[in-house]
Amino acid sequence: MSFDVITFGSATIDIFVLVNSSKKENSFDFPLGEKIPMKNIFWATGGGGTNTAATFAKQGLKTAWVGKIGQDWAGEIVKNQLIKSGITVDFIQTDSQYSTSTSVVLSSSDGRAILTNHQADRYLQKEKINWPAIKDTKWFYLAPLSGKLAHLTAQLINFAGENNITVAINPSLDQINLGYNFFQDISDKIDVLLINQEEAAQLTKTEITNEKGIIEKLKNLKCKFIVMTQGPKGVKVISQLEKKIYQASIPKSDYLDRTGTGDAFGSGLVSRLIKGKSIAEAIQYGTANATDCLQKLGAQNGLLSQDNWGKWKKVEVKVSEL
Repeated sequence: MSFDVITFGSATIDIFVLVNSSKKENSFDFPLGEKIPMKNIFWATGGGGTNTAATFAKQGLKTAWVGKIGQDWAGEIVKNQLIKSGITVDFIQTDSQYSTSTSVVLSSSDGRAILTNHQADRYLQKEKINWPAIKDTKWFYLAPLSGKLAHLTAQLINFAGENNITVAINPSLDQINLGYNFFQDISDKIDVLLINQEEAAQLTKTEITNEKGIIEKLKNLKCKFIVMTQGPKGVKVISQLEKKIYQASIPKSDYLDRTGTGDAFGSGLVSRLIKGKSIAEAIQYGTANATDCLQKLGAQNGLLSQDNWGKWKKVEVKVSEL
């Protein structure tokens, strides 16, 4: 069986707890021993590996996910949601020792805090990956791999290089901590590096406010595209092939939930590249997908369907010499 894209990364159950605003600024204030009323509670599947797979499947791409879930009710929910979304589940591993990873999102009109409990998804066993089967794909998308899984990065990327598989990677902090030299050594096998400015600063050992210095060091990587998101400022993309920098802002919009917007942007962008579109259009579509994701609770509930741009005007993409 051949695929357009196979994703790697986490799978979680996300539980959203909507509460009243706190009297304390920049914090939630829950007195011990009291019952705290909730405005509402809602759950959805999440995690970088399955969030990105959901975008690709909604774009009509033949998609599979490689990851691990627990042998529990939450794992069954994750698996059933993947099947419902048209994502191949043949490469899922299950674990009887560790449960399916869970996040609790405390959310109010003032902001949110996320309580995380990473379990089974961090214990994917490389010896149980069906390597012969997954080589028949056009793209790998490596969502953040955390904990011990970070050390699987080189093997996945080298495997992709040996089998002419195009690679996009959105590294975790643990992967970034493998070091700049590590990424420099494998960068010729990476087509798309997706990273935010804070992560880029850490990778390049540069002050986060020194944007020019960060870009100068990122330029030394051999990735075809280096995508650096900048929060409310938008995104900058280094195109090594063209020796150009693409830049775009983000639309002004309300939001209900920010969970999964980074996954929505990265996978939306890559989905257009898989379809042979330009990097400028890919930036626009990634932005549209992320903006639509903001409008609903849950990382996968606001994703755009195939070739739908949503109600947002396409962002202007500016181009300058590198």
